[in-house]
Formats: sequence, C-alpha cells, structure tokens
Amino acid sequence: MKTLVKRDYQERRVNEVLDNIEDVKTIVSQLPTGGGKTVEFSQIALKYYFKHKRSVVIAVHRIELLNQAVKTITAAGITPKVVTSKTRTFQYGCIYVCMVKSLTNRLHLIEDAGLVIIDECHVADFKQLHDIFDKAVIVGFTATPISATKKDPLKNYYEKIVVGPQINELIEDGHLAQNITRCPKEVVDSTQFEIDNRKGDFNERQMSDEYSKPRCVINTVYNYRKYCRPEKTIVFNVTKEHSKAVNDAFLDCGYNSRHLDSDASEEERAEILKWFAENDDAILNNVMIATVGFDEPTIRNVILNFSTLSLVKFLQCCGRGGRKLPDKDSFNIIDMGGNCIRFGDWNDDRDWEALFYDPPIPGNGVAPVKTCPNCECLVHASTMTCNNLTPKGEICGYEWERKEKAEEKIMEEMVVITRHIDIPKLISKHKAKHDYYTFLDMGIEVVRSLYAAFPEPSEGYIIKAFDKYYNMCITWYRDTLAGKDGNILDISDSSWHITRAKNHFNNLIKKMKP
Repeated sequence: MKTLVKRDYQERRVNEVLDNIEDVKTIVSQLPTGGGKTVEFSQIALKYYFKHKRSVVIAVHRIELLNQAVKTITAAGITPKVVTSKTRTFQYGCIYVCMVKSLTNRLHLIEDAGLVIIDECHVADFKQLHDIFDKAVIVGFTATPISATKKDPLKNYYEKIVVGPQINELIEDGHLAQNITRCPKEVVDSTQFEIDNRKGDFNERQMSDEYSKPRCVINTVYNYRKYCRPEKTIVFNVTKEHSKAVNDAFLDCGYNSRHLDSDASEEERAEILKWFAENDDAILNNVMIATVGFDEPTIRNVILNFSTLSLVKFLQCCGRGGRKLPDKDSFNIIDMGGNCIRFGDWNDDRDWEALFYDPPIPGNGVAPVKTCPNCECLVHASTMTCNNLTPKGEICGYEWERKEKAEEKIMEEMVVITRHIDIPKLISKHKAKHDYYTFLDMGIEVVRSLYAAFPEPSEGYIIKAFDKYYNMCITWYRDTLAGKDGNILDISDSSWHITRAKNHFNNLIKKMKP
C-alpha cells in the first residue's frame, strides 16, 4: 500500500484516529483548511481496509470533493467505486466514494461498511448517516467542529475529537500562506441588524438592503482597488441580488468579474470555475457557493462582503485564500463587515477541543485585536508599532499614542461598573413586576454605563458590553426562572432568550446613543 501522507503531523493524526476507533465508534478529526484532510482520511480508509478487510464509505456533499477524494485514493494504487445519482448497479469494492444524497437512496448498491468517513461533518446534511450506519465506526473531518445550532452540537454525534495543528503553525512550517487582514474604516455597522432566530445569524434581508446601497457597493470596489493587487479575487456577498450588484460595479470599472450562484446549471458552474482558474485577474462574486469543497490555490485576495455571527462561516471563507504555492507566500483578507473584530484574525489560535465540548453562543466573545489607522491591517490589541506591509509593499510603521492606555483604563472601569450591578437588588426592586422587567432593566444599566465611558464606542466595545449583559442574564435566569414550571435549567440552551437579549441590547444601543 502506497503511503499518501507526507507531513509529520499527518502521520501522527492518522495513527491517533486509528488508535481511537478501537475504543470509540464516533470521532471528529479537526484540521485547518489546506492542512491536507483529504490525504489523511484517504490514508485512514486504506489502512482500515487492509487491517479489518471491511469496506469503507467516504461521504461528501460536493462534486468537487468527490473528484478530489477519488483522485487521492487512486494515487495510492486503488480505484475506489463511485456512487452518484447515475449509479444503478451493485458494485463490489473496498472503498466507496459517495455523494451523500445519492448514498442514502442507494445503500443496496454497496457492500456493508465497517467504517464511514464524513467529509465536512459540520454540515447538517450528514447527521442522517449516523442513523443509517449505526453499527459502523464513523469518523468526521472538518476544519470547524462547531454545529450551526447550540441545541444540536456535534458532540451529540461524536464521542471524541482529534485536534490538528493551528493555522499559525501551518503558516510557520510553510504549509499555508500568510494572511494580511484589513478591516476598512467604512465597515457596515452590524449592530443595526436583528438576529434571525432560525439561522442564529443576522437577518439576511436587512443585511442585503444595507450592503446593496450604492455607497457600500462602491466601497467594495474602492477597497479592492486600494488594497488588492489586480490578481485572482473571490468576493463573498450577502444575497444573489447583492452579488449581482457588486459584480456589475466591478464590470463598470473595467475589471474581469463574474457572478456565480445556486441558480447556475452544472455546466454553467463548471464553465465559470474553469474561467476563474485560468484567468489570473479574475474576480468571482458568489454567495457562499465557493466555500466548502472549493479549492483554487491561486486565489490572492478574499473579500468578506457580509456580516456574520458564525465563526464557521468566517473561517471557511477566509480559508479559500490560504493555499500555499511556490510563487504565493501571502494573501489579502478584506473584511467589509468587521467580522475579524468579532472573531479575531483567521490565523489566531483556537481551543477547538473546548469549542467542541462546550459550543459557544453565536457571536459571543471579543478577540484582542484592532485595526491600524494607516494601512488598516488587523493587529493584536497590544501592538504599539504596525509592522505590516502597505499596498505599496513598504513597512507601515504606524505608532499608537499612549492615550490608548487611557482608553483601555476607561473600558476597564466600565467593565467594573457593569460587573458590580447588584442583580439580587434589582430582582428584589422589581419583584412586584413581571420577572422579565429585571432582564430588560439590566440591559439599560449596561448600555448607560457603556455610553458614559464611550459616547461613540467601537463595535468591539459594544460586543464586550453585550458579553457583560448576557452574563448578567445568566445570573438573573438562574435566580428567578431556572427549573420552575418546567423551565430549562440553563439560559444558554434557550435560543429564544439569546435572541431576545441580543435584540433588546441592539435596540438600546440605537435608542440611548447620545
């Protein structure tokens, strides 16, 4: 059997997964985009088959992923059997590579599987496979082991997680390209958007209306011209209408730009992606089409033209530019929605084990970052001199004044104020009123404290203030409603309360602004 893995960490991870499945039936393997997960799960499939002599099913949900898996396994000297919507007859094979929707309707066409490997296992479509293959060992692969909903996290389907190297480690070892992230000054203010409770993200229609305004569309093209070399660029937009408007703006300015959405036929999609691969100056506008399973290493610029509360969406989009090439050491991320302020930089270290076992509330937490006023690059909050490159290829050199220390002190004082709001006293004060009066009043106290410290707070400070308010809501709920009349014991398990808290807080931010 030919060895597919070529990196030390890949060999360690393959062995770790194989060792673990001797004791557990379900396991998640996390590896950043570009880390070589196709090679890893192909090697696992081969080793499992030769040891146990039972067939292996590899399930994917995009044709690009299927072709990539088939190519990798074939390179090891074994031709896998492919199951798609066109498969009609039984195929005996040691390894099957299948489209998930085709697989569920054609189980009678494959040999009983001992191992099922699910690529991009965070995608909800794959949850049904756990019921179908309830007697098989299941290994899921993903760069982002977080489910879209806290009520149904991945830990409900997998017993254990194997964590790969951090993005920064892969960059330092030369396996991924270094990113340069910029958050332009004129980002869209996401606090104006309501939360869509069904999706756990910002209201799409509100976002589309805002991002489609002429000034926002023009600003996208302006920042491309300002910060991106005229090289291959992918732009992630909010909706089809918004994406078409941005594409038209690029075309009006004479750029080689096209739009791709889910309405495109299979032939049109293949033709557009072929055009994108072959043209060095191509600009591809899309709406989350070119994310999971899309692999175009020559991308030099990634434009995030949306706002999101989903860390998964943020990382998956940024990762499209991370592939390393002999003539590509770095790539640009232009964050038009300021998402990097919410989540931190793409290459920041993340505790995936903790995130897997204790999934975060969408949008919760603030990364210690800031943007340089000169080159608009993202840097850590403690940075006092910007060493990033400007678009002209020069060291920026911007130095922050020490007054920022005073601002940090004010913020610390504001946090202390909110931390010492006497919740039991508020509950007692409002005990003759509806229980939720305290829930709402705490928000007023926090926002009032925020504006007292910062008449014009940044989005980062607003998010930090919300964190304080939400933690107070947890205490309030525990002391008033938890467990009463069948109420849930933990407010963090209630999407209704999370949404209500965010909407109430965002409304206060608008109403109480000085």
